[in-house]
Amino acid sequence: MLLRQSEVEQKHRLSKTTLHRWLKDGKLTEHRTAGGHRRYDRAEIEKLLSISDGITVTEKDGALYARVSPQKQAENLTRQHERLIEACGERGYRMVCDCSEIASG
Repeated sequence: MLLRQSEVEQKHRLSKTTLHRWLKDGKLTEHRTAGGHRRYDRAEIEKLLSISDGITVTEKDGALYARVSPQKQAENLTRQHERLIEACGERGYRMVCDCSEIASG
């Protein structure tokens, strides 16, 4: 099924910039109507969305992000991170990305 750019943006929350970058990188094929309008293959979009940096992502995958500010809250960052790992485990999520940071507000 071919989708208009606006449909891809709405259904998959992808920006025009992302679609054009994927086209430029050869990851996505565009189809043109007789009037020259772009169309994108839904299956191709969904396949690209399921792969990120070589990792196949499923509905039971999760990314952890923990952040505190300022440096004196570093202990809270450790505790926050441990709770996120525990929550993912309890819900059966596989962590595909894990990021923690201390940043100034």
